[in-house]
Amino acid sequence: MLLSVAAVAYVISGIRIVGPAERGIVRRFGRVVNDHVRSGVHFGLPVGIDRLTRFEMRKTRRVGVGISVTDRALGALPDPSASQFLSGDRNIVDIQLSVQYAVADPGAFLFNASDPAEAVRKACESALCETVSSMSVDDVLTLRKAEVQLRVREQAQIILEQHGTGVNVLSVGLERTAPPERVADAFRAVTSARADRDRKVAEARGYREDLLPRARGEAEAIVQAAEADAYRIVALAEGRAERFTKTLGRARQASDLTRLRLHAETAELVLRRVRKVLVTPGTADDVRLIEDRP
Repeated sequence: MLLSVAAVAYVISGIRIVGPAERGIVRRFGRVVNDHVRSGVHFGLPVGIDRLTRFEMRKTRRVGVGISVTDRALGALPDPSASQFLSGDRNIVDIQLSVQYAVADPGAFLFNASDPAEAVRKACESALCETVSSMSVDDVLTLRKAEVQLRVREQAQIILEQHGTGVNVLSVGLERTAPPERVADAFRAVTSARADRDRKVAEARGYREDLLPRARGEAEAIVQAAEADAYRIVALAEGRAERFTKTLGRARQASDLTRLRLHAETAELVLRRVRKVLVTPGTADDVRLIEDRP
């Protein structure tokens, strides 16, 4: 009786259940016979012959670069040898990454890497070294943080695919980017000085942008006034020249009459500007009255 029950129990052990968000791999005496067991109830050979390994495909796994996830949770200090990287301008930068990944290929994840989490950490660390070494320290600390995260994720994914680890890197987040503690004050002083420099440069550019349009406007006004004066002077000269030409023509035709007319016009022009006293011809007027008259 006991043998029968044990036999039935042994046979029933071949029934296996894979959850809705899981995928399984069946190994028979260590050899993979099915690496795409989907969710549901599956019948196979009893325990000892077949072995089912389940993976949560939608589970997000985490690993840290520069500091472990456990140390971060406990508030422990990072190891400088693991968190310090050399920038392209030969400055040391303290960087910590938080990497999220998931299983993409259960078979490769199970058999191609003895420690997939460590493989992901090493790949991200290598990608981070390459990325930071191509940038200046200012870019890493301030301007190009988003680019660092993107490039590390892309390059780490390429490395992991080349080694067939069956991992999909979901995201890379910068948890910390800072100069080493010993030179932090110097970095802050340099950053402050650069901020002052940028502010003064911005002010100078603003002054220039305010001054140049006004200077251009004044220059344009001067040019237009000069052009107007030049046009007026040229027109006046041309008019006088044309008048002289006409007068010369009339003088050649009637020189005496022209001479008399010019004399009269000149007298009219001169006498128009002075005080005049008319004396009747043939009278003996007292000249002193003329001289005393205001």
